Amino acid sequence: MRLAVLDDEKAFINEFTALTSQMMPDAQVIGFDKEDELIDCIGSERLDCIFMDICLDNSSGIDTAKRVTDISPDIPVVFVTGYPQQYCQSIFLEHFDFEPFAFVCKPIKKQILQRVFEKLKVKGKDKGSDITLHSGRQDIILSTDEIKYVESSRWYVLVHTADKVITVRSKLSDIQQLLPDSFISSHKSYIVNSSYVRAFNSTAVTLQDGTELPVSRSHKNEFKQRLLSIKGFG
Repeated sequence: MRLAVLDDEKAFINEFTALTSQMMPDAQVIGFDKEDELIDCIGSERLDCIFMDICLDNSSGIDTAKRVTDISPDIPVVFVTGYPQQYCQSIFLEHFDFEPFAFVCKPIKKQILQRVFEKLKVKGKDKGSDITLHSGRQDIILSTDEIKYVESSRWYVLVHTADKVITVRSKLSDIQQLLPDSFISSHKSYIVNSSYVRAFNSTAVTLQDGTELPVSRSHKNEFKQRLLSIKGFG
């Protein structure tokens, strides 16, 4: 696994590198104390994740993260900060077009970092995983990354992607068994891909494209707990 860490304090870069080496000896860590050097690296190096300080000397880590995802949207970005209360609301309420992979507070606790690494491993396994759906008279091979949400409609299941809806004669529970853990039930009739979630409350979940889906009373607690855990806040 190739990791990058961006922080204007070289002492933290060294601390992060040493801790990561203890926990994942096979991981390679590349440290940056200037955001432009990181941006240049993205164009020439393969990175599996970027750990980024939010408060940088000359810029906001949030803005830098958006630059990163504009270049390479598949790279997970983990925010690291010593001021979580100051930045959490800004990230999740003001920047709908960017969503961090996880959020880690300084000083970094080993058990929290371990959870992030485990989440990265799961993402690596889930990424690009394909399922086969029988629709009409044909079998459709579909990457789970393409699925925004799945909806139950009487005797059928509707699989919603960005550009189409696939109708499958099946039970919702049978489709859910095919999906990775990043898919969460918000309602007895809906399964949501957490990667597409923009916001949620006790009655509804809003996707990045503005689609609003119901959150039922019986699912709201588990939905919230699992979603926050997947996002790195659990």
